[in-house]
Amino acid sequence: MADQQMVLPNDMLKKVDVMSMAHALEVRVPFLDHNLVNFANSLPSEWKVNSGRTKIILRETFKNILPDEIIHRSKKGFEIPLNAWLSEMINEHFSAVYFSESYIVNQNLFHYSFIDQIKQLWTSGKSGERIYLIWSLLVFQHWYHTNLEQK
Repeated sequence: MADQQMVLPNDMLKKVDVMSMAHALEVRVPFLDHNLVNFANSLPSEWKVNSGRTKIILRETFKNILPDEIIHRSKKGFEIPLNAWLSEMINEHFSAVYFSESYIVNQNLFHYSFIDQIKQLWTSGKSGERIYLIWSLLVFQHWYHTNLEQK
């Protein structure tokens, strides 16, 4: 119930709405029909979640229609695939322009030792939550290069 009152309207549905409008898509959420939600809320909890298994009724209902890889896959969130995006572009940007020692020193905005630590986190594969910092730095450096240096 808390998800229905907090997470859906304040997070997930807003994200879906913004992204669908940005791409001229009409999105429907059939599982949020008020009759279905009221019915689901009236069912015993153990019919919906039991011993760590979630969406029991939903999985049972569609097991003969959907392939096993869909029925048994893990949750997919709304997170953007930063690791995948960065792995395609980061080495080129780290080694080439935006994060080279000469660029950072000439730019005079960051201490190169800090940038070097971030580079080492990325190359070691241990960036973890710092991936957002790396992404922010990359976006900033691109913006800086495009808007302030090329004028």
